[in-house]
Amino acid sequence: MGPAQARRSRARLGWLLRPGYGKSTPKLPVLMNPEPEDIKRWTARRKAAAVMDIIKGKTTVAELARSHDLTVAEVEQWMDDFVSMGTEALRSHPRDAEALHKVREKDLLAKIGDLTMQMEVYKIACEIQGKALPGANS
Repeated sequence: MGPAQARRSRARLGWLLRPGYGKSTPKLPVLMNPEPEDIKRWTARRKAAAVMDIIKGKTTVAELARSHDLTVAEVEQWMDDFVSMGTEALRSHPRDAEALHKVREKDLLAKIGDLTMQMEVYKIACEIQGKALPGANS
């Protein structure tokens, strides 16, 4: 249990430590140190909002990490992911990541094919003109 979780637990159980607890008059639980809502799951939208707060200067990486019991490295990774791919990169299961990869691969393979064909045409043109290929050791 981290220090922030321990503080929250003590705050939640603070009413047990009050004088007079357990006597005949029941008392309602009162939080001694109310803290912001504990985030159980960091969704892509929450991560994006946190990164935007850092970018806008509303908070720092260290402050955000400390206040939500995260590591600085985690928050910095969110920032890197956000900058590289936006909110989609912050999803726990990116929606078309594999499809995006396949499209990129297809485009690159097509480019390689085009360059290979251009090189073949250039070689044939050099042979027809009787010129040596540049950089060829003959």
